[in-house]
Amino acid sequence: MLVDPEIDSFTYAISNRDELAVVLGELVDRPAEEIKVRLGETDTDPLLQRARRQPLRRRWWVKSRQPLHGILLAHWAIIRTLQPARVVETGVLDGTGSTVMLAALERNAREQAGGELVSIDVLPGAGALVPNWLRTRWTLITGDSVSALGQAMAGEPVGYFTSDSLRDVDHIAAELAAVLGNATDAIVASTVWGDLPVFDDDHMRVLHFQDKPIDHFWRGRTLAFARPIHPED
Repeated sequence: MLVDPEIDSFTYAISNRDELAVVLGELVDRPAEEIKVRLGETDTDPLLQRARRQPLRRRWWVKSRQPLHGILLAHWAIIRTLQPARVVETGVLDGTGSTVMLAALERNAREQAGGELVSIDVLPGAGALVPNWLRTRWTLITGDSVSALGQAMAGEPVGYFTSDSLRDVDHIAAELAAVLGNATDAIVASTVWGDLPVFDDDHMRVLHFQDKPIDHFWRGRTLAFARPIHPED
């Protein structure tokens, strides 16, 4: 724990990035090779590298630079590819995912695309790992995600929604109903309901991905991604 702290949640790199690129390419209807380029940015982008670097005062409870597992890579690739104006997240915890998404939005903004992240968590003080210099594009709401989603969306379309809150089918269904009722084209991702039967396949195209961790004892997260099915599809 002293040399490789991992207290709140498991962190690891994955060996199946190419597989993730195929899944995400199918999700957003882009070539897998284009998604691979976006995934490759996570190794070199200076904004993301700076955002991931933790100050010395946190080294006893968090890695100095956390590796990027599947959902974090997906956050970056989806936001960089689709350049959504509004991203909504439920379940923040320490803010590792928020940090990656905010870095992607900041990179988009420097390419004239803009965008903002609205995050919801029941815990006061969530998102401690998000660096101050990335918070200008971030709104953090403390409260129950279902009741707070209306405030989070504020009548604006949501391009990307990610859920990592309560692992409960009814709660997840309520979150999705709130989001999809306001944003019929939203791309959805989750680590919580990756193996739960949440969607009716007649209305949503659902894709799954299983992390394959490198040098880690855990089997990895099961991820779920979805997008609405329209008649013309």
